[in-house]
Amino acid sequence: MRIIISFLIACNFLFSSQAAVIPADKLFSSPKYSKAKVSPNGLFLSITEKDEKNTYFKIINLETLETFNAKSFQSKTRIKEYSWLNDSKIHFKLYKNSKEVEYILAFTFKDNVKDTRFYTLNNGYMVDSLPTEPNHILYGRRNNQHHRLYKVPIDDFKYSFSKMKNAKLLDDAQKEIIGYSYDNHFERIITTELDLQNKEIIFRWRELSSSTWHTLFSYSPKDYHIIPAGFISEDVIAVLSNKNTDKVALHEFDIKTQTLGKVLFEHPQYDLIDAQFNKQGQLKSVSYYQKGVYTSQHFDLTKKKLTTQLKKALDNHEVYIIDSDHSNTKKLLYVNSASHPGAYYLYDSNINRIELLYESFPDLMSFNFAPSKYLSVTSKDGTKLDAFLTTPTGIDHDTLIVMPHGGPIGIHETDYFDPNIQYLANRGFSVLRVNFRGSAGYGKTFLQQGVGQFGQLIEQDITATVNQVLQSHQYKNVCAMGSSYGGYSSVMLAMKHPQQYSCVVAAYGIYDLPLLFNTSNYRSGDEYRSHIEGVVGKLDDSLTKLSPVYTAHKLQAPLLLIAGVDDEVSGIEQSNRFKFVLEQNNKSVDPVFYRKTGHGHSSWLWERHEAILKADFLYTTLGLKTHDIKTLNEMEKESLREDYMLLADSFEFGYLVEKDAKKSYRYYLKAAELEDARALFNIGSFFHRGQMVEYDFKKAMANYEQSANLGYASAHSRLGQLYMEGMKVERNHDKAYKYLTEANRLDDSYNNVMLLGRFFCTADEQYKNIDTCIEKFTLKDTHKLSNKKSRKVFDQRRSELAKAFMQGLYTPEEIAKLKVFMKETYNLTHLDFELDVEEAGIFEYRLGDKYRESGRYHQISDGYHVKGKNLSYGLRFTTDISGIDMRTHRTALIMMWTKQSKDGKSEPVKYSLLWGNPREDFIAIRSVESNDDNTNYSLQIYNLDKTLLYSKSFLVSQE
Repeated sequence: MRIIISFLIACNFLFSSQAAVIPADKLFSSPKYSKAKVSPNGLFLSITEKDEKNTYFKIINLETLETFNAKSFQSKTRIKEYSWLNDSKIHFKLYKNSKEVEYILAFTFKDNVKDTRFYTLNNGYMVDSLPTEPNHILYGRRNNQHHRLYKVPIDDFKYSFSKMKNAKLLDDAQKEIIGYSYDNHFERIITTELDLQNKEIIFRWRELSSSTWHTLFSYSPKDYHIIPAGFISEDVIAVLSNKNTDKVALHEFDIKTQTLGKVLFEHPQYDLIDAQFNKQGQLKSVSYYQKGVYTSQHFDLTKKKLTTQLKKALDNHEVYIIDSDHSNTKKLLYVNSASHPGAYYLYDSNINRIELLYESFPDLMSFNFAPSKYLSVTSKDGTKLDAFLTTPTGIDHDTLIVMPHGGPIGIHETDYFDPNIQYLANRGFSVLRVNFRGSAGYGKTFLQQGVGQFGQLIEQDITATVNQVLQSHQYKNVCAMGSSYGGYSSVMLAMKHPQQYSCVVAAYGIYDLPLLFNTSNYRSGDEYRSHIEGVVGKLDDSLTKLSPVYTAHKLQAPLLLIAGVDDEVSGIEQSNRFKFVLEQNNKSVDPVFYRKTGHGHSSWLWERHEAILKADFLYTTLGLKTHDIKTLNEMEKESLREDYMLLADSFEFGYLVEKDAKKSYRYYLKAAELEDARALFNIGSFFHRGQMVEYDFKKAMANYEQSANLGYASAHSRLGQLYMEGMKVERNHDKAYKYLTEANRLDDSYNNVMLLGRFFCTADEQYKNIDTCIEKFTLKDTHKLSNKKSRKVFDQRRSELAKAFMQGLYTPEEIAKLKVFMKETYNLTHLDFELDVEEAGIFEYRLGDKYRESGRYHQISDGYHVKGKNLSYGLRFTTDISGIDMRTHRTALIMMWTKQSKDGKSEPVKYSLLWGNPREDFIAIRSVESNDDNTNYSLQIYNLDKTLLYSKSFLVSQE
């Protein structure tokens, strides 16, 4: 253990001066180490370790520190939870291929012997591990009519259930119970039953050795809250309930009389969420969220003193005892806080020593995170509110982000490490969060006061908090940002206080409150409407006045509107309507609708994308300078480059968002300013194409050269190709060779290999080498490619070979070598032929008439003037050779399309090698493109001797 400790401390010391800019990909990620537990005998630690592809279940000998990788799980399998059954067996609940399955892992780890065996629980589930019988478990199985409970020896799970001869049936419930549980102290089985007719939850119990069931209690969750917390005696249990109290308190409950007894504990401010009892039924502790932090109040003075000492020893971060061995001497601690992403420690009470085991996020431990400040706020009517203010530790844009939470009823803000908040703080923004009326954890009255208060009391609470913060610091900018209800609230805050809010970010929100009552046929029944009323209030005209869709004219602040196309919670129609009316009112709205996304993202990549998008919206809208490039180190630049490239690529290629060339160019430009090599190359391409900017070949070349200097292979490839072909630059074989060979050195892809091959075919005598050219086109290991990739590579080879034939000057001997290569590569049998033109002119593509019948180009004219966006033009032909064998004979020719530029010069736009059976149709057809405006295109067909066989020109326009 000391080796682990000293190693980690050394690493933190080495990297303690790491960049202030926290990389978003490290912040928005799953913990590397999680789910740690201690074996009952205290000898082993178990923990999961995650990398990009797999999750590994590791067992560590705490005495020798030897590690055993007991099991690996692929990305489609997720460990939901696990527990130690005894010192050599572990129970797992897994999500595998979207289904929940359970296993038992039996392992051997001693004397250099490491072995594992996995047993499935045969479509059942573990109810309890039976600590008093460590070799047995309670095991539940259900089918359509029965729900059965068994006591089964663990070793029997190596067999199928039908062969478990020692499985003892304890109960056969023919009722619709939710499941079984077990009370270890009093050895009682407990069932939870859902009575759909009476809308009640019923708890029943029986002793393990008896068959008689007793009603523990029943209740309607709509009326009040009641959850069993543990048996106090044979006939009395403790329950967490707010039936007779405003707060969820700990009560006695008499099983025989079915009545609540005295209050054992009630917090004056917060709802209780848990209570712990010892084996004698005495109360050990109660838990609640205090000031946003899960807090346990201990009644055992020794335990209370220990937790205080542990917290003090660990820099006053929150400390939780999450597991211990059976002797209670080795305690596993989890430490975290708003500014600490989490770590596991081991406390050994025998020697009073704390030792670090694993950081949850090792890549983050060298960064400083922003702490949060707890605020106590008094609302206008005197109600006390909890709030949390997170302020930047580095760059500070003097901008306050007001962030209402979702729900709004029954949800609350906590004060723990949050990547979204830390990302904003790290990028220079302060973040304010409020537990307004309707938030959970503050009692029934506080909760109910938020019902039906959309746009009213809730926003008043938020505004009271904002005003208190502004009394101590006058921020230059204030913006509102939220998701779900928080999206609605953010918009309403800006509408109600237009002079205060400079911008709004609303995600996955609701903007048309009446629409909530009938969003679909499935959401229009009485029960659903009653549920909505319990959050929004009654459906009447007042909801229209409180809906942004109907008051869009009031919004003055620019809005970033984010939605998920597959959102089944808010519904995409909410955002569609709001977008429409904002655009109709000429409001500044930037809509970003994520495809394949619901009420938020299901992957860290797109969580990260959205966070970067939001921050950039703030920078752009408020006119803020992101960072001073001169002060950034290389690691910081790389972090920001990756941010902007993620945004740029998504809008360039349409990854989950709509393609947007304007946005992609802007983000590529931001990355290029940070010297991102690929971004510089892409900016050069924009200038080269004249897309989003005026055509400027000199600027294109400057960007290509800067990108090449930074080591980007595609820039070397592009420059080499330009100098090889003499496209817009003077042909220069020295430069072409330099760039193309460097492109191959950096990236020996098929593309770069073939470009270099074409160079050796078409260069001057100094570099020309037909044998080397042919060797480059003899592609190797293509059998390892997928079908899709191999088709792409072979298509490119046909294009590059066509260019090599047409652009090179060859002796008869060189042509002969190339033709031999072509014949061997494509199994050609006939190279001498004439064209038999079947159709030439203008074509229209039509789908087949029959099911699964492919479409076909149909000639509609033999003219040359092509007018229309959906038209195509060109040639359909065969090669005329007598004595053709359709099974074995093959021929080939070269197709070249050229475009006449504005200065009258011809510029090649496409080359291709066409090959196949001579009697089959060859097609050389192009479609009208968006930039065609009275453009002249010419088609030429050549044989492999470079003899022109056919030529035709077309005048093309979209209208």
